[in-house]
Amino acid sequence: MAFNRIVDRKFDALNSRTPIVTCPTGQISLFSAWILCLLSATGLVVASYFLNPLCFYLSPAALAVIWF
Repeated sequence: MAFNRIVDRKFDALNSRTPIVTCPTGQISLFSAWILCLLSATGLVVASYFLNPLCFYLSPAALAVIWF
């Protein structure tokens, strides 16, 4: 969700249905949104490590699909 807010912040600012989204309004800085995104990605990789080795090895691929 954080990555989506970062990528779509210009569209959200122009869209009348999303007037209170935090990134375009400046409630959360772009830097803070990136930090949240990176911490969430790190949490996914750490959690996948504790599930099993296959999940851990595939977690970068899952992040790549989500981000790109």
